[in-house]
This record gives sequence, structure tokens and C-alpha cells, in this order.
Amino acid sequence: MFDFSYFYHFTMRKFIFRSCIHTHGVASLLLFLFVFGGTFGLSAQSQVIESHFQTIGEHNLTQLQTACIKGRFVPLTREPTTFVAYLKFPDKIKIEWTQGRTRWTDVYSDGRAYSRQGGVITELEGQESFDLLWMLRSTSPLRNARSDGAKISQEKWSNREYFRVEQGSEASRVEFLIDKTTKEIVLERIISVSDKGQALQEIKYLRYMDLGGVKVPAVFIMETEEGSADLIYDEVLLGYPLTDEFFK
Repeated sequence: MFDFSYFYHFTMRKFIFRSCIHTHGVASLLLFLFVFGGTFGLSAQSQVIESHFQTIGEHNLTQLQTACIKGRFVPLTREPTTFVAYLKFPDKIKIEWTQGRTRWTDVYSDGRAYSRQGGVITELEGQESFDLLWMLRSTSPLRNARSDGAKISQEKWSNREYFRVEQGSEASRVEFLIDKTTKEIVLERIISVSDKGQALQEIKYLRYMDLGGVKVPAVFIMETEEGSADLIYDEVLLGYPLTDEFFK
């Protein structure tokens, strides 16, 4: 039950947040968008979220056993990084990264998370360990919206109307825009408020592809005041032959 979008967040933290964003994963000023309509009732809220899960093929996720993802992380102002991620459900993932002449590997297996570069192994704890495990346990960034009392409203963005799903509080929240026709997520906003004002990170979800009945975006574009970066899945192979020994 791999959350392809959460892989994006893991990558953002690893390459962007550490080096140029000092607001714990959110940056830039809040954009003022035209929002209309009130909050939907509980039944309408459930219908919007459940129709999204039906559209992305959540019921087919349980059939996934292994996967191999090949792609690129392309920041606007820095050297691109390529990666190959191997997943064996429910609790094993290995990501091989290459940036220029530098190579390293992140692994989560049997309850242990670590990074290996050359002959040096570094244990991963806290957020990084959580990220690796969550990628194996989640199905969609809207997964928690089913139980966390998310608010549903409507918004006009880029001359089109969308459902807006909002989670969190005024101080820290996440918003998703869902296309009313396709029921796909097209935009994510991560918003925080501090003594320095409001900050926003926007992520566009583009080029959805069908993988054995599961629809996932192939391209993620993040935009902040500090810069932009793209995460691109060039190839996703389901049923990739993997053994437990491969993750040791």
C-alpha cells in the first residue's frame, strides 16, 4: 500500500528542507485565492473523500506485493538526483540515490532504518525513519481525512472549480484541491503561521498514470519562494522480483 505522493514529501525533506527551507517543510508567502461556498456536511464530506479513493483504485492496492520505482529529483538551482526505490510490502524499502559522483542508500527493513554511503552506516531515527515506514503503510495523502474531521469546501483555482479538503488548524494545515470531474488531487498546499508571518508550500500533482488499476501522479512540482523542484517517476514496475535478503 505504497503512497507514491508521500515519497515526494520524503524526498523534499531530504534535499530541500534541510538545505534551504528553515520552516519545517513549509515556505513562501500565503497566496490569496478566491474561495467561495461554505463547509459541506458530513455526508457530502464522506462522498467527496470516498469517491477520490474509489477513483485512485484503493481497493486494488492490497494486491501489490513488490514495486520498483525509477525517477529523478530535479531542483531548479542544484544538481539533479536520480533514484531507484525498491519496495516489498508490508515492511521493506530500499532507495538508491545518485547525485553526480555521490551515491548512497536508505533502507527500512525489519523495524530498522539506516543510510549507507560507502562503508559508513548511519542509523535513521525520528522523522526520516517514520517517512520510510509511512510510505509502506499509506495509500493516499487523504488517508487521515476519513477520521480526522477534514473540512470540505469549494474553490476556484486557475479558472476551474474544485473541492477543497482541509486538515489541521489555523496555525498549521494542509489543503488539497480535488478535481470535481476526475476526483484526482491536483494541488496540495502546506500552510504554517509563525511570528514571521504565513508561509506556503505548493505541490502540483500532474500526469496521472494507471498501474494495475491504481492511479498515481507521475510528476510532482513544488514551488516556494526559496525555489522550485520536480520529482518525476520515469518508470514504475509492479511485481518486481525481490527477496528479503536484498534489503539486508
